[in-house]
Amino acid sequence: MSTFSPDDLTRGLELTPDQLAELRAIGTMYQRERFALAQREPGDVGAPPDALMATVIWRVRAMLRDEQRPAFDRNVEAWRTGGDIGPARHGGPRG
Repeated sequence: MSTFSPDDLTRGLELTPDQLAELRAIGTMYQRERFALAQREPGDVGAPPDALMATVIWRVRAMLRDEQRPAFDRNVEAWRTGGDIGPARHGGPRG
């Protein structure tokens, strides 16, 4: 898998100011949790990285409008398979 960023999953989507604010909050949560995971000692119990990824994807998808979700789903699939994600950040065809 390629490097993950919640912002990358919304490429090609025209987000509202409220959606952008929520995306920033999700990104902050992701970075905080990712740092905490990196600081764990081997054998520590906690949410696995895959659970964090699933939570981020679920939260971003939940904030989108119905018409935005197909493009988002394509971006998620492209990220998971290591392909290119959508048009340039928040540019190109609008979803």
